[in-house]
Amino acid sequence: KDALFRLRDGTILGRERPTSIALNDVGIALAEERHQERIRSRTRLGALEDEPKLCPEETPERPTNDELRWRLYQYQVTGTTPGYAIVFGGREFDGCREDLAGILQEAKGPGYADMMIGGEFRQGWKVTNKLLEQLYGQSVAAGDRAVQWIVAEKPVAEWLSVRAKSLPNVVILEEEYIEPDQATMDWVTQRSGLAR
Repeated sequence: KDALFRLRDGTILGRERPTSIALNDVGIALAEERHQERIRSRTRLGALEDEPKLCPEETPERPTNDELRWRLYQYQVTGTTPGYAIVFGGREFDGCREDLAGILQEAKGPGYADMMIGGEFRQGWKVTNKLLEQLYGQSVAAGDRAVQWIVAEKPVAEWLSVRAKSLPNVVILEEEYIEPDQATMDWVTQRSGLAR
């Protein structure tokens, strides 16, 4: 035994001393660079098949969202392929972020505020019931996972925030809708199977 701490490739990280360990800064820097390169490589190539994934694979979305602006917004804020969703706990979500510990996402694009009167949705309206059922249902389905609702319009975000106060795993964020270029609109339209 030579009292050296080595990586599998022989790179020396440190040496054992009688009362301490002397670290090799060059070896540690080299090991860190190799680790970062593996991360960059996996990001470029996708995660290895045998590694655990925080987010489920995208699956075709149920045909409930035929508004082009909503699909564009969903793509803008989640990056999920248009026409696809994430299924977790038996519920559909618009996205999932591997880089944020598997946070589940729901996008609410522009147009909902047009259905509000004085900053409120009417009780009993189909849209009101659907939003609330989805909000509470996703919270339950997510279990210990965080759920991030990203909303294009401030009045809608404020209304949802009040209803989400009792849901410890739900956060409501407001993010403005940005009209994309024509090529992106055409691509999302095509991917979603929507007619323009």
